[in-house]
Amino acid sequence: MTGNTQIQQQIRKLKSQNDRLRYRAADTLAKIGERAVHPLAEALNDEDPIVDSLAAQALGKIGPNAKAAVPALLEGLYDEDKDPIVGSCAAEALGKIGPHAVPALVEALNNEHEDVRSLAAKALGKIGPDAKATVPALLEALNDEDEDVRSLAAEALGKIGPDAVPALVEALNNEHEDVRRHAARALGEIGPDAKAAVPVLLEVLNDEDEDVCECAAEALGKIGPDAKAAVPILTEVLKRSSSVAIYAQYALAQITGTPQNYIAALVGLLQDRQYRKYDEDHDWWYGSAVDIPRLLMEIGKAAIPAVLEALQDEEPFVRRSAVRTLVEIADRTAIPALTKALKDRDEDVPTLAAEALGKIGPDAAAAVPALTRMAKRPGGRAAREALKKITKGDKQDRTPEDKFREWYRRL
Repeated sequence: MTGNTQIQQQIRKLKSQNDRLRYRAADTLAKIGERAVHPLAEALNDEDPIVDSLAAQALGKIGPNAKAAVPALLEGLYDEDKDPIVGSCAAEALGKIGPHAVPALVEALNNEHEDVRSLAAKALGKIGPDAKATVPALLEALNDEDEDVRSLAAEALGKIGPDAVPALVEALNNEHEDVRRHAARALGEIGPDAKAAVPVLLEVLNDEDEDVCECAAEALGKIGPDAKAAVPILTEVLKRSSSVAIYAQYALAQITGTPQNYIAALVGLLQDRQYRKYDEDHDWWYGSAVDIPRLLMEIGKAAIPAVLEALQDEEPFVRRSAVRTLVEIADRTAIPALTKALKDRDEDVPTLAAEALGKIGPDAAAAVPALTRMAKRPGGRAAREALKKITKGDKQDRTPEDKFREWYRRL
């Protein structure tokens, strides 16, 4: 079979109605590489959004060698008649193709449709440091009328890295609080390389907008020990009766060499009802305390002792928050506590505990008997999924269609 014949055969499979065939075809075409670029670009015009999405995914896997497909992928970005997922897949692919897509994406940032602008900003974020020439355009996008565009532009600036720091420092003085908030968030994403921003971030801790203050405190924490000049001011912030204190605790835990006291205090704030409220209509909690698990995840393994203690708390909200943290940290030292949590009286805690044990993988073999019992109960799906990962090694056994479905969910 000649190379072209093989490619055409795989394109026909890509357009079949058999999911298994087309997922595998997309995987095969990606492995063929540059020779498959033109046929895949043509497949982007298919009426079936799954075909379009799979073709875009394959082009993204080919990477910079798929640069000839940039115009076709941009069509996927611009075409309002297509399923929105196609635009997301096209943006992902353009980001993986890299610098060759930058000029067209900068132009797309000025498109009249906010969805196109959002996707362009998302793609530039995927390109990262190689998109440093787009800093002025992304800085302008921080003033966009659409919240998604502003947020994704800030995220992109953060992923570009140190080259974006001067522009982001300037944006901290913008008259619009949204721009200041997104700029602080982006500086946090850059981390230690944004240490030049510390003096201005310290000023922003007194911003009139509380959300901006929170983002500034978190950014200082992500900069880490290089932000040690912030310690006295952050210590003063702890005295405020506002949610900024949560982010100050996080920052101090990250900046100082002795984080345990700050971590314990941060976990303790989960119990403080002034930082959270309950929406009975939607059965969910909201407020700054809901963000604490994410901050603890950022701190990582150093947070585990305090989190395990919180897993014993009487209040379901605190236990749920603790186990959500452990899902992301996924450390084997938590296995005994997570196994015990499978019997928790709250309906969410056992499900999350099973998920955490599954993420730990084969090292959580001691939890198999408890998970097996839970798997037999109504609603035992999380336990069954965890058992697969612990006993079979989920990553090694995934088929191309499994990988695609996981990638599709992430979008």
